[in-house]
Amino acid sequence: MTSSDIAAETGAALLQLFERQGCHRVETSVLQPAEIFIDLSGEDIRRRLYLVQDAQGHELCLRPEFTLPVSVAYLA
Repeated sequence: MTSSDIAAETGAALLQLFERQGCHRVETSVLQPAEIFIDLSGEDIRRRLYLVQDAQGHELCLRPEFTLPVSVAYLA
């Protein structure tokens, strides 16, 4: 058994454990509204984000971490 096999089995076992405890998986978009990260972290984070604009001119960024997107999904 390779280390990749062990990691895959361990990951699957952890997911099953969390599901048995009532947790569920949350999939978040890779692109997130940049405003929430900038508002909470300050303008200094802007230079560390990969920013793009959508067709309507909204500023989006590559998701730098999962906490905010998961929290927003939970609140929605």
